[in-house]
Amino acid sequence: MNKTCQICDQGNLKAIVEWIDVECEGHSGKIKSCLAKCDFCGSEQAGTTEARLNKRAMIAFKKEVQGLLTGEQVRVLRKT
Repeated sequence: MNKTCQICDQGNLKAIVEWIDVECEGHSGKIKSCLAKCDFCGSEQAGTTEARLNKRAMIAFKKEVQGLLTGEQVRVLRKT
């Protein structure tokens, strides 16, 4: 990712991944959170792609807590 920061219009955005704490139905866990950070002003931003990846990570965690298969697990089963 080599985009100009939309906040300050001076820095470049660098893609980073952090592990964040989440909770669902009384269960705690950690999921990957994708975002971009400006090397000039330090603002952290999540665009469409990052938001989609973050949502998928949270949905997968919720399914794990509920004992359901994730989308990736379903794809693997369909291929076998």
